[in-house]
Formats: sequence, structure tokens, C-alpha cells
Amino acid sequence: MRTESLLLPLTLLGRTVLAQSTTTSSALGRASAPVIQSLAETIPDDLLAKVRDVMEQTWENGTKAQALLEYAYQDFSPFSPTFGNALTDISLSQSIPDEIITIARTTLENRPASSNSSTGGSAINGVGIGSLLEDGSSADPASLGISVLLANASAAVGTQEVKNVGWGEAAESELRYLLERVPRNSAGAISHRADQPQLWADFVYMVPPYLAYYGYLSSNQTLLQEAYTQCALYRSGLQDTSTNLWRHIMEGTGTADPGLWATGNAWAAAGMMRVLATIQKSPFSDQMSSQRADLQAWSEEIINAAKSRTAKDGLVRNYIDNSSTFEDTAGSTLLAAVAYRLATMNLTTAHVGFANQIHSTVAARHINSTGYLTGAVDPLSFGKQGTYSPEGQAFVLLMQAAYKDYISGGGEDKTSAATSGKGAGWIGSVGVSLLLALGLGFW
Repeated sequence: MRTESLLLPLTLLGRTVLAQSTTTSSALGRASAPVIQSLAETIPDDLLAKVRDVMEQTWENGTKAQALLEYAYQDFSPFSPTFGNALTDISLSQSIPDEIITIARTTLENRPASSNSSTGGSAINGVGIGSLLEDGSSADPASLGISVLLANASAAVGTQEVKNVGWGEAAESELRYLLERVPRNSAGAISHRADQPQLWADFVYMVPPYLAYYGYLSSNQTLLQEAYTQCALYRSGLQDTSTNLWRHIMEGTGTADPGLWATGNAWAAAGMMRVLATIQKSPFSDQMSSQRADLQAWSEEIINAAKSRTAKDGLVRNYIDNSSTFEDTAGSTLLAAVAYRLATMNLTTAHVGFANQIHSTVAARHINSTGYLTGAVDPLSFGKQGTYSPEGQAFVLLMQAAYKDYISGGGEDKTSAATSGKGAGWIGSVGVSLLLALGLGFW
């Protein structure tokens, strides 16, 4: 393993490289939403509209950004064969999506003044160490970090500042906050909570992918290793060894949920897959083969445990091991996305049947006429079925992005929804309206 510092001057690297471009600003193109060719290639715009419109919480907006990258702007997703380093690839730096830049800008506009304090040391150019957003969770704001990293890499706006803070400065401040300020448990796991050491399965989707993406852009193997290490520590702290499923919340005081929550398991498996994909695309992939193998195995542990406990229509229950809890479309949908990604990354197709059944059930029964996912858990009340789920809307997009990649790569879906014309395009009756309205909620 390389022994360099965890930190690289990301801001300076991005701006120095981008300064080499001689392309005029008027010619700087940006990635636009994909042209709708047919319902066999997309999901209805009504559904994508809801993903844009209903996001309110920090993690919801971060998950929305990731869903957009995977579905609409794949050059910036490590799951895509066209993924590249936007800091060093001029063509990518010139095509950072406006939508992602807007998410980053809104994040910095809401960045707390306390994060600019130099108390306890400064990050870079006098900008203090602190979270991107004021939040009781130390992890959730990190879900927006990749958007900030991409804004920093942008040839169009990379040198701009928001509230006198540059993109790269804010990204490094967030990184150092996670690594140096957030409490850890006795094993070294970075806490999901800002005020005390506490482990939530959700953390694995929020923080390790940010560490890995930062490490990829800055060619920093130590950060990629830290992303892996945090996944390993969370698995050790949360896994129920009798089922291989993860408990939702452990340690600390206050909020507690030791149950095997479906969405928590989905967060964990999906986060580990993002770290795996990022390591695989990095220059250190061969050196980190054992880490890649672990991340695959740990994701499959969850998928195998979930698919052995499905209800009759293929969905998993809100608490996967508890047959008295309702069938949850949110956690099921994100687990399906993980299963498809295992296939699209050429790792295994063993779980595609599980994913296809979830995809079929959600398509046929759980998208209403206005584009909302139904039957999803209330993300603010873990044991209750909600009216709608903002994160569930993004999960549908993540599942459909992975499904689309699976089908376009030659994969098969012989479920009833696919054979009745609801497969790759599904929810065809809703129409083509989802990609144009995934707004920023309270932003």
C-alpha cells in the first residue's frame, strides 16, 4: 500500500489540470438528460419527476444525486464503462451536468458558518474543518460530497467560490471532518452520529463511497483503503452472524433499532458495491484484489440472506426476518439494484432472478398513476409504512439504471412484467415524464 498522506491538494490539482484547456467558455458543453428513444430504454418521466420533487432531507438529496449520475449521467458513475477522472480528463471536465453543479451549489449555499472556523486547525486556504451541512448525522452530508467534487472538476465553474469557499476547499473540509473530527467507536468505525459514537447501516451508503470517489479522483490509495476499512468495521459492528443480515442501529444512546431492517441492509449492500466499483476503476485495482473480493462477498451475504426470506411476490419484508412486518418496496428495490450491479460488473448473475422478480412486482403493482412508489417504509419511522418515500423514489431510479445496463448488456428477464411489455421500459402506462422533474425539495 502507498504511504502518502490521506490528503492531496484536490483543489489545486483540479484547477491546475483544467487550466490547460484552451477551449473557450462559450464552447463548454455539459451533459444533458438522455434523449428518450422509447419506453424500452427509460422509465416514465412522472416517476423521475417525483425523484426530483420530493427530496427534503440531506441524505435524500445525496441519494438523488447518485441516482441521477447512474441513470442520466453515467460518465460520472463508477458502474459505467465510460467512467473516468473528471479532474484529468478535459472532455469530462467540460461536461459536468448542470443538475449536479446546482446540487453542489445549493449545498455550499447552506454550508454552516461554523465549518469556516479555523479552531483546531484549518483545511486549506483558511477554510476550517467542518461538515458540508449542519446535521445531527455526521454521515448524511457526505452523500452530497461527490456533487461538490464534480463541481470542483468542472471546467466551467471549478474556479468559482460560494460564500467565499471553493468547491475543493469545501470537499477537503468535509473529508477532514470525517477523518479527524467525527467520533469513532472503540474499533475505529467513524460514527454515523455527530454527537456520539453510534453505528447505522445507512452510513455505508453515505461515507465510504465519498471517501472512495475522493481517493479515485486524487489517485490516493489510502483513501480507497479507508473506504474499504469503514465497510469492514461496520460489518463487524452490525452483522447478525446467525442470518448474515445487518442490524440497523447499534451502540450509543437515544435512537435504537437492532432489527434487521430491509432498507438498512440495502443501504449497506449498495454502498459496498459503490466502493467496489470505484476501487475496480482505480489504478490500484490489482493491488486491492482482496478488498474487492471482500466487498463482493459481503454484498452477496446480504443478498443471499434476503432472497431466502422473500414473500410470495418476491419482495422482502420491512424487517427481513420478521414475517409479521409488511412487504417493503423501498428496501426491496435497492436490493434489486445491488443484484443487477453484481451482474453488470461481471461478478455474478446468481441473483438476477431475485432482482427480476422485485422489478416485475414493483412495475406491475407499486407505481401509481402519478408516478409515486407505493408500499414503501416511512424513512422517518422505520417500522411504519409511509404514504410516499423520497428515498424510495431514488431507489427506483437506481434499480432501473442497473436494470437497463443489465438488459443492454445482453441480460434476460422472463418475468411476467417483461413478457407483457413492462420490462425495460415498464410502468409504460404512466408515460414518459419522470426525468425532467427531480427537484431539490426544501432547496
